[in-house]
Amino acid sequence: MLIVGGASAGVPLASAELYTPWTGGISATGLMASARASATGGAVSHDGLLLVAGGKNASGTTLASGELYGFATVKTDQADYTPGSVVTITGSGWQPGETVSLSFLESPYYDSHPSVIAVADANGNIFNNQFSPDINDSSILFYLTAAGSVSQAQTTFHDTNTTTTSVSCSPNPIHYGSPATCTGTVTSSTGSIDNGVVQWSSPSGTFNPTSCTLARTGVGNQTGCSVTFTPTSLGSLIITANFFASNNGHLTSIGSQTTTLIVTAGFTATSQSIVYGTNTV
Repeated sequence: MLIVGGASAGVPLASAELYTPWTGGISATGLMASARASATGGAVSHDGLLLVAGGKNASGTTLASGELYGFATVKTDQADYTPGSVVTITGSGWQPGETVSLSFLESPYYDSHPSVIAVADANGNIFNNQFSPDINDSSILFYLTAAGSVSQAQTTFHDTNTTTTSVSCSPNPIHYGSPATCTGTVTSSTGSIDNGVVQWSSPSGTFNPTSCTLARTGVGNQTGCSVTFTPTSLGSLIITANFFASNNGHLTSIGSQTTTLIVTAGFTATSQSIVYGTNTV
């Protein structure tokens, strides 16, 4: 957080200070070119730049000028990662040749990870792709802190693989007492999913089996399995599938995904010879 300008005893200031939330410290940084009271500021679209504009000088004159303040940044190429996937880290605004230590803190804490190093190039940019979350990091929030000899920066990323479960049954509609094949398809938010169980339920019908183990569907982040459903009542029935992961790599789908199976009464027609003038029952 950058704190710039303001006034002391009614006199506009040109000072600038940095507040670093993860250390709780405040440190002085480069002065503004002009003292400004009641200035406004905000980030610009370019990474690592903040615009400070307007305000009033010591004479009370409103300033029509602005100043750009540069600061160090760090970011990752994704917000979420699967276990084993590479986290690509970049940043800008560092001193050319500055050695930047990249550290990783888990929340909630499960285990520790060694820091890695990036060295800023001639343009002050950093790059590193040496870190990957492991299988124990599912649902973990990572605080990534970049610390150099002059500057610090921080960002966050997750190792959270959420899933969604969809259900389809065929044929639909079906006759009462006839079976249908119901398929549960589990889609991962990131990466492939290779294991887990889908459990089935319905208020009016039976499943064979009552659960099935996922098998790859051929789509990168989708996996599915099927069961046989036999209805025991007429009308619209709700088919529910719940996905449960069998390892830490993916999260259980929240809530049930449902589909409606329309069941109709079936009948069988038979042929019969009838003699004219006789009754049939």
